[in-house]
Parts: sequence; C-alpha cells; structure tokens
Amino acid sequence: MADNDPTMQPRQMGIFSEWYVEVTWPSGHKDKVSAFKSEAHARGWIEKESKGWIADMRDPRR
Repeated sequence: MADNDPTMQPRQMGIFSEWYVEVTWPSGHKDKVSAFKSEAHARGWIEKESKGWIADMRDPRR
C-alpha cells in the first residue's frame, strides 16, 4: 500500500452478527464497507478487492 492509502480492519457489528471493514483514511476520515458473513470474508475482500474500491473512491467523477 502507498503512504496515502487507508488502513483497513475487519470489525464485527455485534455479537453473532455480520462483519464490516473499517476504512481509515490518512486524514482520519472513516468509511465502512459492509456486509460480510465472516471475518475471513472481510479479510478476503481487503486482500482481493480493496485496491479497486480505493481507486473508485478517489475517482473525481464519483
């Protein structure tokens, strides 16, 4: 990841509930990417799909 990329951590919404990815940008702003069925599913998204998501979030046409 580049220095200006956000950090990402899987988090559980509550006991026995879905997971989400907490995205913290260098500015301190936080985003939430949700509804993952498990921590492994959330981590898989971080590894395989988060780069595309970051690029989309940075797209000025968005």
